[in-house]
Amino acid sequence: MEDLQVLIKEIKELLKEGLSPVLTSTMSKYPPLTPQKEKELFLSLQSTKSPSKKKEIHDTIVKHNLRLVNSIALKYSSMLQGEIGNIFQEGVFGLDRAIEKFDVSRGLKFSTIATFWIKDAITRVLGKEISRRQKEDIIDKIDQAISKREHPEESLIKKLDVQRILQTLPKREAEIMNLKWLEGWTYEEIGKKLGYSGPRILQIERKTLENLKDKFRRNM
Repeated sequence: MEDLQVLIKEIKELLKEGLSPVLTSTMSKYPPLTPQKEKELFLSLQSTKSPSKKKEIHDTIVKHNLRLVNSIALKYSSMLQGEIGNIFQEGVFGLDRAIEKFDVSRGLKFSTIATFWIKDAITRVLGKEISRRQKEDIIDKIDQAISKREHPEESLIKKLDVQRILQTLPKREAEIMNLKWLEGWTYEEIGKKLGYSGPRILQIERKTLENLKDKFRRNM
């Protein structure tokens, strides 16, 4: 019997390379199950005591639902360009979860349950990936602000949610960042107000930015 993980790996590679005719051919080996066959498989899955038999039935159900996984994964692929293979894999994990949760005695269609768990698995990993990429983007922008010694661009300020961050900073740093980032004061103006030189205010701002960058890295 063809190993399920090998099949999934092959499909991931086909998705990565965009070989749709070959992929279609691969999927065609495992057409959707008829309602009767699906019911029989789930009844057997839930009644058999043999681990090897359970695995065989489980893998059969997965293979015949790969088209469903693929159709859902494609809808989300635009959110992570070029990573449809990884999205597909997460969808298979969701399908696996659906098989565990499905109760054939309730009379529901398996595809309905499977769709929910496939989407759940995909959106979870997308959320983490998008969050990671946003943090990487923020770190890059902080690096640019530090290296160029210029006021951070508006998009960075919006992403950082400055008002919330100011509440986590020591009083002096919070006041400096508020005056510089939100009110647009010059370093000299801030220094005059707080009793520091302009270069010293710049130093404090850079140190605060470095601390924020480290904070984002720790949370990635």
